[in-house]
Amino acid sequence: MENTNQSENKLSYLQSFLAKVQENDLFDQEDANAIQEEIDRLENNKTLQYTRRCEERLKIIAEFAQQVNLQEDHVQLHDYFLQKHQAMQELIAKMK
Repeated sequence: MENTNQSENKLSYLQSFLAKVQENDLFDQEDANAIQEEIDRLENNKTLQYTRRCEERLKIIAEFAQQVNLQEDHVQLHDYFLQKHQAMQELIAKMK
């Protein structure tokens, strides 16, 4: 199973491909629509969406965890977020 970065890269390449196809008269709207459908399919991938959200959530938690010394000064809160993150990762793994 591919990881999030690979999916993000594929999405980025497809978006660049679409832009090139749309600006070139060698391709018609049907060609552009086919690429757009694939982009839509990747963007609607629930596993990718949840993985992105989980990563963003973790970045926010990590930022504030350092500021308030979450691991040492707020152990229960630290444990709560750690357990919740692990549970979210398990749910995402089951979706794959």
